[in-house]
Amino acid sequence: MAVAAPQPSVQNVKDPKTGIVLINMGGPGTIDEVHDYLLKIMTDRDMIQLPVQSQLGPYIARRRTPEVQKKYSEIGGGSPILKWTKRQGELLCEKLDVLSPETAPHKYYVAFRYANPLTDVTLEEMEKDGLERAVLFSQYPQYCCSTTGSSFNAIYKYYKDSIHWYDRYRGLMPITYRGWYPELFTSAHCLRESNSPLVRMREGAHVLAHALLTVQNARSPDPTLYQRHHSLAFKLHCPTESNPFLGQRHERNPKVPPGIKWSIIDRWSTHPLLAKTIAERIRTELKEFPESIKKDVIIMFTAHSIPLKVVNRGDAYPSEVGATVQLVMKELGYCNPYSLVWQSKVGPLPWLGPFTDESLKGYVKQGKKNFILVPVAFVNEHIETLHELDIEYCHDLGKELGVENIRRAAAPNDHPIFIDGLTDIVLNHLKSGPRISPKFLTRCPHCTNTRCEMSKSWFAQLCSQQ
Repeated sequence: MAVAAPQPSVQNVKDPKTGIVLINMGGPGTIDEVHDYLLKIMTDRDMIQLPVQSQLGPYIARRRTPEVQKKYSEIGGGSPILKWTKRQGELLCEKLDVLSPETAPHKYYVAFRYANPLTDVTLEEMEKDGLERAVLFSQYPQYCCSTTGSSFNAIYKYYKDSIHWYDRYRGLMPITYRGWYPELFTSAHCLRESNSPLVRMREGAHVLAHALLTVQNARSPDPTLYQRHHSLAFKLHCPTESNPFLGQRHERNPKVPPGIKWSIIDRWSTHPLLAKTIAERIRTELKEFPESIKKDVIIMFTAHSIPLKVVNRGDAYPSEVGATVQLVMKELGYCNPYSLVWQSKVGPLPWLGPFTDESLKGYVKQGKKNFILVPVAFVNEHIETLHELDIEYCHDLGKELGVENIRRAAAPNDHPIFIDGLTDIVLNHLKSGPRISPKFLTRCPHCTNTRCEMSKSWFAQLCSQQ
């Protein structure tokens, strides 16, 4: 089941030639980081869409923080995802330096969407390193608009907003507001991305005033706040002779550092070494069952669920997860009964099922008593494996249902076959792979997200530059 996260060594690469950007959601490294992590998720409209999201998102994040902090305290006080990602990047670059000396030295960069190191910070670091080649390598094997798509949209947005207005705001803000900077920025960003008439009327001043209003109301409700803060918001956003740079926030043609050859690895759900790694993890757990019942053990592949409206929009994620499952079972010779189930549903809307916990209950009613839970869409351990699967399902639910044996296969982590797989993916990409795939450039059939359309168009241009 759980494997202790390694302590990665400090990366010391002089004059890197090729950068490998490992893209993932991330996780709070400490209990104190949980609120900001949830806040970023709840105000990201690529991840989740809520009514009046600029206010409801921060409210939900604040309400959920104590509960989620408790869960992280039960798995060691923080997410191990950064340690595992660094270890994977370290082993990957060691192999690439040997196998591809013409593109060496290689340096890995971690770009998390909702936790440190955040995407914009990582891109700034890359710019300073003077790379010749940059590979944006998604660590979501199966593409999903809510996760992979959100991360790529964040990269697009970073270069679109080439005047980093929020940092400049921070310098102009009174001391009172600077401690609220993460919440203020997130609320302002959420409002700015909306299509409300209020935002269209006088975008910047209203956005900042309402962001200030949202943040301070959460701390000290006061109905007169908007009027008091509007002048500050107007000063911070609107271009004037004294603040001419503020009018340049909207960049029509996103700029990228010159001299870098960019390319994208956006999905790899059917790579044979991914399937082989997961199969090896399953074999390890099967050995722990008595021979008399081994062939009756149900292998339950479990992946993070998504709302049904995302599925019906045409998102590729469910089919790509299913493709991985079939390859794993082929690798195992279809030795056991198996099922694909879905976990981590949030909120009242319909989500893709059957759900992992409900499926366990259903199988127990049928007289099944032996299971292996297999995370099929996570490449390293984090809260969904260490708490939801290990504690909530294997321990608590298993005990409640009277399950005889229930085990959980480890995530790929730093399994040698998995590292070989990552290396093979990047090596082939560097040598002969397309710099951007046609599938990445194709939107879902019922996509209405204009940011997605602009982002994909921009990446097409980016990856065609020599």
